Amino acid sequence: MITLYQHPVSPFCITTEAILKFSKARHRVVNLPYSDRRAVVQKSRGRSYRIPLIEDGKTAVWDKTELGQEVARYLDAKFKLGLFPAEREGLQAILARYIESEVEAIGFKLNDIHYESWLPDPYDRAMFLRHKERKFGPGCMTQWKNQRGDLRRQLDERLAPLDQIVSRQPFPGPGLAIRVIGPVDEESLAVLRGADTVVQEEIRSAGLEDAFLALTTADRPAVGAA
Repeated sequence: MITLYQHPVSPFCITTEAILKFSKARHRVVNLPYSDRRAVVQKSRGRSYRIPLIEDGKTAVWDKTELGQEVARYLDAKFKLGLFPAEREGLQAILARYIESEVEAIGFKLNDIHYESWLPDPYDRAMFLRHKERKFGPGCMTQWKNQRGDLRRQLDERLAPLDQIVSRQPFPGPGLAIRVIGPVDEESLAVLRGADTVVQEEIRSAGLEDAFLALTTADRPAVGAA
């Protein structure tokens, strides 16, 4: 069984737990106090203090690089989840760097101003505030609270390109041929394009574009139809 050592509100840990749930792997979660990561130091044999860390038998895995994908890639390879397709590595690297720099630079501030609600222990709260003020200056939390509206606007702007990417229908991209079941010829492709147009128009007219991400229309023989 895999053991995940984490802090429950860390975005990196939330992602790791989501991958474990998606894989349906047997696992347990150990929630660590914010100010006490001795378990991580112990499991990594003094080589890391970072969360998340997973323990898989005698193997401990934690993120070591700037983009922090070692844990996710380990789980992806172990359970063959297909989260990092080779043909998308270039795009994935670009998006990861954009999210880690441009998006997180704003997002963490909006998250951190609520620290009192997810750090119930007074000592943990004090250590968290000390860490932030040493890095960003005294009063940074108050400053970010006062800038909440502007920060949300900036975050919306930086998330917009990602929303456009995931909501865009890939048709008629390079995956066109694989949607034809049977011989691929001009007639089959024409039928598929027409069918896709009808489906897209119906979805748009119903205002359901965001509910059908990466919708695929396939050209296949009718079964049980008159």
